[in-house]
Amino acid sequence: GLAVGDGGLILSTDDRGLTWQAPTMTQFATPLVACDWRAVTAVGQTWWIVGSPGGIVLRSDDDGRTWQKSENTIDLPKRGAEEPAIVERRASLVNALRSLVASGNVVEDDLRLAAYETDALTAYRQRPLAVVLPETTAEVAAILAFAHREGVKVVPRGAGTSLSGGALPLADGVVLSLARFNRILEIDYPNRCLVAQAGVTNLALTQAVAGQGFYYAPDPSSQLACTIGGNVAENAGGVHCLKYGLTSNNLLGLELVLIDGEIVRLGGKQPEPGGYDLLGLVTGSEG
Repeated sequence: GLAVGDGGLILSTDDRGLTWQAPTMTQFATPLVACDWRAVTAVGQTWWIVGSPGGIVLRSDDDGRTWQKSENTIDLPKRGAEEPAIVERRASLVNALRSLVASGNVVEDDLRLAAYETDALTAYRQRPLAVVLPETTAEVAAILAFAHREGVKVVPRGAGTSLSGGALPLADGVVLSLARFNRILEIDYPNRCLVAQAGVTNLALTQAVAGQGFYYAPDPSSQLACTIGGNVAENAGGVHCLKYGLTSNNLLGLELVLIDGEIVRLGGKQPEPGGYDLLGLVTGSEG
């Protein structure tokens, strides 16, 4: 049997799962059996790998070269545990967020928060601390600068069509929704490019230029609802990507806000500059 672990770790067993080894070869004559492993965690000097199907627990005492099936259960550190101090400050944090955006652009009641507790990967749900809907880049910068100072986690969200859990909120975190960024700012036909805000849907780009015989090539199956900002985060594609490439091959520039509130511009209409490909680094980064 073979198991594919977190980060691409491959383990093999010849004794029905009692012991596991990390093979030196990367190609095998028989097909791999992929298992969904939840975590690889270091506890002291011992590494543990926990498999989600059946709760299999494997232990390694030699830096992962060999693994043994554990007879006992263990208490793994909880990853992403919420911070009670942040949750207790919810009321004051929400009031502060209200001062940074227009009236009505902060969601805090449970009924409306329910709409943001998951993306299209509905098996996982978590109600966020609050949701804030900025309308300008300056407001995004102010929100991120405030959250950075206060130690509050931020999860950006587009249309929530992702199947990767990329927009899954945190109990002690704020969801920053880009739904209000829904305008196409410029269409430049001579240079065959346009400038759009992050919340514009994928299909809306094609509809905006279809009258002149153009279309936006990366066309994921969710193009009716997914937003261009989410496409950038996931490096989305579609059937046209076989000829025209993914989002990264059709993206000229970005205006983005760093976690501390700094506004940065990468690329643009000019030819691609030399040096590090920061635009490529951001595209497909999943947030």
